[in-house]
Amino acid sequence: MLIIVICCLLILRWYVRRPMYKGKARIDGKTIVITGGNTGIGKETARELAKRGGKVVILCRNVVKGNVAAEEIQKETNSPVDVYEVDLTDLQSIRKCAEDLKETQPKIDILINNAEYGNLPLFTGVMMTPKLETKDGLEMQIGTNHFGHFLLTLLLLNNIKASPPSRIINVSSLAHE
Repeated sequence: MLIIVICCLLILRWYVRRPMYKGKARIDGKTIVITGGNTGIGKETARELAKRGGKVVILCRNVVKGNVAAEEIQKETNSPVDVYEVDLTDLQSIRKCAEDLKETQPKIDILINNAEYGNLPLFTGVMMTPKLETKDGLEMQIGTNHFGHFLLTLLLLNNIKASPPSRIINVSSLAHE
């Protein structure tokens, strides 16, 4: 029985630890906008892209935590990191953030739609929530993880098109399996 448990744990560890990109490509002068860049996968992505010379723009619900993450990344990488407030559960907040970005970031080379914290402090992204709704009456999980990112992308599309070959990256997890 113990051998089966150990084998299962080793298989799980192998499955979770997928190959990691180890290249040395630089992205100097590129502007990267990332939702949820103040914690978790988003923060590590922001850190790595800043190390590679990118100008990182973190979009997050909690600007205080965002500024702490930005300072930490800037000290480590000597690359600029800006922070903007957005609540992906609130379409008005998304519109305001997009307007601010359109004014200050005429070109966006990469938009990373990383799962952002919803109204649940224990979750990255919103998954398996109790029955909740966004401020706009959408079911919380689809409103935050899908409609919020879709609206943000749509509103920033001209800025993204202004810097070809730009990219839109949607981060997901294997949790759906």
